[in-house]
Amino acid sequence: AEPLPMGPDMAKKRVALAINNEEYLRAHPELRTLVNAFVTVLVEQKPSDVAGFAHSWFTEPGLAASLGLVGWERPGEAFELA
Repeated sequence: AEPLPMGPDMAKKRVALAINNEEYLRAHPELRTLVNAFVTVLVEQKPSDVAGFAHSWFTEPGLAASLGLVGWERPGEAFELA
């Protein structure tokens, strides 16, 4: 099937959305670590209940520590105590 034709306003919105998404992903490089680790475990274990597995995996209290994200700070955004 061919893609639907897109008017100039829709094209601008898609470009703006893509830019916004890219800015967010660059501001949160920890997402790559989380997603890569999740997909790796998912394809290794091949659970039949993917949603339940994802819920358990992402709510695991030790997840951040196991991925080396404890004490991690975004580049350029140091956490300061007042």
